[in-house]
Amino acid sequence: MVLESNGLVGPHDAWKIPAIERVIVKGPNGPKLMQFERPGPGSRRTEPTEALSLPDEYLLLKVGRASTFARSGQIYAGTGGPFELRYVAPSQNDLVAVSYHAFNPAPTILPVLTSSGWFRGPNSVTTTDVSRSVGEFLTASLKTS
Repeated sequence: MVLESNGLVGPHDAWKIPAIERVIVKGPNGPKLMQFERPGPGSRRTEPTEALSLPDEYLLLKVGRASTFARSGQIYAGTGGPFELRYVAPSQNDLVAVSYHAFNPAPTILPVLTSSGWFRGPNSVTTTDVSRSVGEFLTASLKTS
């Protein structure tokens, strides 16, 4: 699997799917592609290695603004993505699944106008929440009947 993100999501989030053994991270390290291996049971995480190129075929998970479905100016829920999963091979680039949730709660009881619009309240989440959201997206997207 190849992961393209702004750094909010790490390779360990993809390991919620048992079949994924290796994740190549693209994005937060600049032009470098960093490859992470799933640690074996009872073993420590190994240091990532630099991948010189992408495999011929792979699943591509784009998260946040890296997704082609992210719209400029749209505020997304902290755990709302967008998440975009693609199957990439030499002659194809197919969309497998997409999910996103806009952040648009009801205004507070006393509306407050700010320089960026109406104040909607906090949109903060923990990394555990983001990790769970990515795992749920991958599980639902790769579920076989």
